[in-house]
Amino acid sequence: MSKAITEVHEIKVYNESTRLFLVKSFYCYELYISNMQEYMAIDLLKWLKTEYIWMMFLTR
Repeated sequence: MSKAITEVHEIKVYNESTRLFLVKSFYCYELYISNMQEYMAIDLLKWLKTEYIWMMFLTR
């Protein structure tokens, strides 16, 4: 079960350059979150692999 908090906000923008800035900002933020999740998953897998190797070594 996900514990993510989702908030919805309505932003009214009447200037096209501001709208494009916001779209780009949110895209970059989503990309940052995606990359951070991927990095954390890779780091977790490396840690699990190391723990598994140690466990196999110590149980010989």
